[in-house]
Amino acid sequence: MINRIRESLKYILNINASANKIAMSSALGMFIGFSPYLGFHTLLATGVSVLFRLPIYPLMIGAYVTNPITVPPIYAFLYKVGVILTDSREREIHWNVHSFGELMQLAKTILWPIFVGCHVVGIILAFITYFTVKHLLMKYRGF
Repeated sequence: MINRIRESLKYILNINASANKIAMSSALGMFIGFSPYLGFHTLLATGVSVLFRLPIYPLMIGAYVTNPITVPPIYAFLYKVGVILTDSREREIHWNVHSFGELMQLAKTILWPIFVGCHVVGIILAFITYFTVKHLLMKYRGF
């Protein structure tokens, strides 16, 4: 596991692109990874890469921060952040839904806090990622 992380880091540091482009690609990947659009992270990362001509590898690494193992704790945290930011009441979620109407009512109470939490935390982590990656690239490449 450590070797895979080390190899991925080496690969990113040696991508033939400017430090700014690699850092921007990493930051946007992190933002996408924390977005509420589960199931579309790969498509979003690919589209951003093509649209802005950014290296895809750092984008994908960020987009895959949320995976089947990390989704429950990450989205629970994002929900809590969203509840605080939207001044909502935290709801106890009962999964014994018997109709589509009940499902929509449940969705209304949790989607807005998750939406807000995802975007706010995603923006903060994108900024942190951008400056961290740019600093590492500048230090590694000697600029």
